[in-house]
Amino acid sequence: MAGGFNETRNLNERHGGDHNMARRCENFNNWIENCELIELAFTGPSHTWARGNSLETRQSARLDMALCNSDWETMFEDAMIRHVSAIQSDHCPLFISPNGFVPLNAVNRPFRFHACWMIHEKFKEFVDNSWPEEGSFPSRLNELSHKLQTWNSEVFGDIFKQKRTLMARIEGFQLDLSLARRSNLIKLEAHLRKEIDDILARQEILWYQKSRLEFIKDDDRNTACFHVSTLVRRWRNRITTLKTTDGEWTDNPESVKKIVVDYFKLLYTDEPSPEANELIPWNIFQDFNIRD
Repeated sequence: MAGGFNETRNLNERHGGDHNMARRCENFNNWIENCELIELAFTGPSHTWARGNSLETRQSARLDMALCNSDWETMFEDAMIRHVSAIQSDHCPLFISPNGFVPLNAVNRPFRFHACWMIHEKFKEFVDNSWPEEGSFPSRLNELSHKLQTWNSEVFGDIFKQKRTLMARIEGFQLDLSLARRSNLIKLEAHLRKEIDDILARQEILWYQKSRLEFIKDDDRNTACFHVSTLVRRWRNRITTLKTTDGEWTDNPESVKKIVVDYFKLLYTDEPSPEANELIPWNIFQDFNIRD
């Protein structure tokens, strides 16, 4: 569901307006929640509507957006909206891409430990045999992370692919059993049911960890809720375009990297201060000496 809703979700999405805007925002958010809809992430100018040619008459707001349900979001995890510049209208066009725009997959992602690894039958054996005994703690941790990534791809595997394969095999066995009962098929089906339970348990823990819903108890199996929560957080945190110092939007990966690096260089650049150096701790890490 996409288009102009003539409402905003909060007061920060609007410049100008009357005292009833807070109540209207609340009503609009309640309507979205009652309809169980999710807002798609966007790139480009934050306001999609504007009018007025002077400072006194200028008004603008984000009145145009796209909403979807959890099924659509799960089907198109990378969906994004681009606010195209308004030319002939006071509303800017919405360009919706179900597969997203410019991916920044080339950026090195930090290593993350997955809690679902711990319930794998071979994980303890892997840790016992792979823990580095020599070297500094950072180097040992780096070595172990590389081993974990290899173990994840070669032993743990893709649990989503494993789930699809097991479901297809179970469906085939049940189809055969509906035609004729055979003891070997019954035993194989029972074995596969146990395997799929293990896979579902790993998948639940994976999505639980990704969703960061700390208020949900461990025994509440609601993988769909965890999945949708994770996708919503990804949409909100994803950065695909940034504005340059010239005021132009760019989605070129190298340009985006340069803008981020230059921003933090400027942010943390300051004249050296002897007093500040005295406040920096230097003897709290065993393997590092920051004064070097």
